[in-house]
Amino acid sequence: MVNSGKRKLFTQRPLLWVTLGLVFAVVAILYFSNDNSEKAGRLIPAELQAVTKISVENPSGGYTIERIADAFELAGVDPAIVDGDKLQTFLDGLLSLTRDNAVPGKQIRPAEISARVELSYVRGQTSKNKKRQQQRICAFVVGEEAPAQLGNYIGVAGHAGVYLCPKHVSEMLFFSRLDFVSNSLFGAGFAADDFDEVVLSSVNTGQVRISKGPGEHSFLVTSDDYCGLLVDKYRDLFVGLLSKTGTVQAVAPTVTEQDAYGVFTPDVQIKITKKEHTEAVKLSSAIDGVCFVLTSAGDRVLEVPESEFWFLRGDSRGLCRSCFVENPLEVKSISIKKRGRERIIECNNQIGRTSDHALESPEGKLL
Repeated sequence: MVNSGKRKLFTQRPLLWVTLGLVFAVVAILYFSNDNSEKAGRLIPAELQAVTKISVENPSGGYTIERIADAFELAGVDPAIVDGDKLQTFLDGLLSLTRDNAVPGKQIRPAEISARVELSYVRGQTSKNKKRQQQRICAFVVGEEAPAQLGNYIGVAGHAGVYLCPKHVSEMLFFSRLDFVSNSLFGAGFAADDFDEVVLSSVNTGQVRISKGPGEHSFLVTSDDYCGLLVDKYRDLFVGLLSKTGTVQAVAPTVTEQDAYGVFTPDVQIKITKKEHTEAVKLSSAIDGVCFVLTSAGDRVLEVPESEFWFLRGDSRGLCRSCFVENPLEVKSISIKKRGRERIIECNNQIGRTSDHALESPEGKLL
């Protein structure tokens, strides 16, 4: 029986060694997973999930990106106003840099260094056994711009050569933190002419209300002393209004900063309503061809060319090129007839309501 047991154990040993070998192989793959990026020719030896922090120093003031739980955030900026797509584009582009873009014979002299980048990452297991994690840093410098605006030269610590960083990545290395902030005047809840009402309040025009008109792309315009129809050719006015962008000047501005930009007591206010959602932006008076806009949440100040708001300068009656009516309080309704149907706009103290009526001939037939 003893000899039989020994023979059984002996015959099982090869299987045992194979099993142990597979276990060690899996552990090695997990531990040295970050080395695969180096073997694949990447300049930065880390996968995105291993990155913990990126610090950039540049003439614009630089910025810091940090991993918070499972997401990346821009230090000092509310995540709600960060342009997530732009941030992700930067991260993907930075980690995709490879040694294939080596520039033989090129050197980066100290005087040519225009930005510095420090990327922190963990190496080793990142799940249960955190004792095996090792904090690593990949540092590199950004040199002068390459000919034909192809990008900038970079030098990475641990690599003897110089490499070309493509323009779509290198230009983000010169961003300030404000360049990663959303530059939309209105939230994503508004698009094209998808709104219920727009109210323009200006020191020049008074208060003007724009609501949906009788046509698919027409609008009813009313104020204290006139009403009219804004027809198809002016649809671009509101398509453009709702998609306008600007250059971010400040985030979370204080009252003092708002006053400095002229938006604390604004020259113009634009309020847009869609169902239960309302946003109101405030515009400063124009200075040197630009005006400043405070977003509805008061979380950003943007600079926008004055020409973008041409319809607010001067008399808004110029917007109404058809069915122009003076003294709207004396008008009960506007009737439009087309192809056998009548669309009636009932005017009641600047509020437009529409109704459809089929037109019939004396014989009772539909016209």
